[in-house]
Amino acid sequence: MRPIWMVWPEINWLSRASVLLNVYWKDLVATETTVKQDCHSSINVRQAPTDAANQGQRIIVAMTLLIRNEEDIIEDNILFHYAQGVDVFVIMDNLSTDRTKDIVLNLSKEISIDYIYQSKDDYSQGQWVTSMARKAKVDYNADWVINSDADEFWAAANGNTLKEALRGISRDCTALLIDRHNAILERRANIFAGLSAHPQSSLAFERRSRNALGKPLPSKCLHRGSDDVIVHQGNHCVDGIGGEIKSTTDIRIF
Repeated sequence: MRPIWMVWPEINWLSRASVLLNVYWKDLVATETTVKQDCHSSINVRQAPTDAANQGQRIIVAMTLLIRNEEDIIEDNILFHYAQGVDVFVIMDNLSTDRTKDIVLNLSKEISIDYIYQSKDDYSQGQWVTSMARKAKVDYNADWVINSDADEFWAAANGNTLKEALRGISRDCTALLIDRHNAILERRANIFAGLSAHPQSSLAFERRSRNALGKPLPSKCLHRGSDDVIVHQGNHCVDGIGGEIKSTTDIRIF
């Protein structure tokens, strides 16, 4: 199974957001027939249609991030998604001991970031992410909420930003299942340095990624803003918002 090859322009890497997957997106989805695992009784496994009536409306997109010791990637993550149209970031820092806090607070001078320090060490991810997702709606009136990890980069097809892609989703759709594609590890110039992957340098991603047990990686779920939403462990499913959960290939996670 050959990988997805990503070709980046030789310019500031943040501008990759506008060209991500333009060349190879159709090749990626041409043969996909994978059926997602059910996480909601009303899942409809088909591409989410667009709603022309929504195209001109202003929407607010929020992203939640649960982080710990992410100094090597958190700035890239926030700047990338800010360029993709994310308006506000709700970030929970769980016991970071590196420069993560300083980096996030420095970015908050220019970008809307709600920084929360979580001192507990029981990793109640579902509970913590649920509280952030609800906060995004209550405090920032978010129309869409993306619950992400620091090493996940969400991008839309056809040169669209995430905001442009979400603006066109039909009104009956309350959540979207998004596929994930792991970066292929590449050997560094120094052969003794081992293999690595990073959004600023990775050029190849797996077409269909699998976990350590050989099973397909479960999709992640982004959803409409709601103060009743329940985000389950791993950010794979949500409840409490009604409507339909649909699958789309117009957004991918790398």
